[in-house]
Amino acid sequence: MSWLSIQNHWWREGRVRPDLAKEFKREAFLELEKLAGVRQAVIISGLRRVGKSTIMMQLVQRLIENGLGIFLVR
Repeated sequence: MSWLSIQNHWWREGRVRPDLAKEFKREAFLELEKLAGVRQAVIISGLRRVGKSTIMMQLVQRLIENGLGIFLVR
């Protein structure tokens, strides 16, 4: 098993754990979701513990749900 699949459990399981991708979606999530299909770099910055990683996990889960981000390692 590769290091990447160990670090990114959704590659093996096909979903992000619910404790990492919480149900509540902030406005920033909706803005970033619109940019998901645009080919550009987006920087997510902010203070510590404000939800940057949670938003990223929510985006990964949304991509998996839409069939765009499934990387299952066998």
